[in-house]
Amino acid sequence: MPVCPICNSKSSFLFTSKINRKIYNCRLRECNHFFTPIIKENQGICELPENIQEESDKDLFIYKERNQRMLNLFLRKTHGISAPYNWLDYGSGSAHVSRLFKEILKENCNIYCCELNQIYEEFYRFNNLIHLNSLEKVEKKFDLIYLVEVIEHLDDPIKTLKELSKSLKKKGKIFISTPMGMKKEFLTKAYEADSHLHFFSKKSLSYALKKAGFLNNEFGFFEELYPLPEKKDFFYKFKLFMKKKNLFSGHLSTFSSF
Repeated sequence: MPVCPICNSKSSFLFTSKINRKIYNCRLRECNHFFTPIIKENQGICELPENIQEESDKDLFIYKERNQRMLNLFLRKTHGISAPYNWLDYGSGSAHVSRLFKEILKENCNIYCCELNQIYEEFYRFNNLIHLNSLEKVEKKFDLIYLVEVIEHLDDPIKTLKELSKSLKKKGKIFISTPMGMKKEFLTKAYEADSHLHFFSKKSLSYALKKAGFLNNEFGFFEELYPLPEKKDFFYKFKLFMKKKNLFSGHLSTFSSF
């Protein structure tokens, strides 16, 4: 039986997911992490799109309004920091989030995008973003680091969080959003992606953050992270109420600091 990759405690087999992944649950009550064992190299890496710009444009069209509200959330949560800001988008991929941020903030924000694959460099430069393929030699300190649907792909989340902590300013914050792990597969979409390795519970994400040195963790439901429907009917308001009560929200989100 594999041990929990977050706390190294014993785990229990839960079920085999619809995409044929074995899902395990940590037995330690203080952790309660859900995960699937790594069985092949680069299992957590998403497949590269054939055309990065085209993929980014498509995502930006879908999530533009959501990304605008997310930007307002980030600015509100980092209130008091003077422009120009230095932000890091870790695991940025097609960077549709950071592209919009840069379009709006312009010279008031330097946005760095960290992706291992060098193929992204020209695309990022074209969109006025700064490419990083590693944090090892980066002396820059950031006001905000954000991982939007990224931490579930990482081989070693705690190791990465420790590395990121070294690049964060003393009063800076790290933002993480990730699909929530649950015992029942139908309650979350976390288990649907082939490249997802971790399915965090609130306890296990808190455990990982504290182990990496982030002692102040503001978990919450942030409405800005969800696209607005065309019509705010009763069904929408009911779903919003359930999400705010942390029922069937399907996601975890936190702003964390030292």
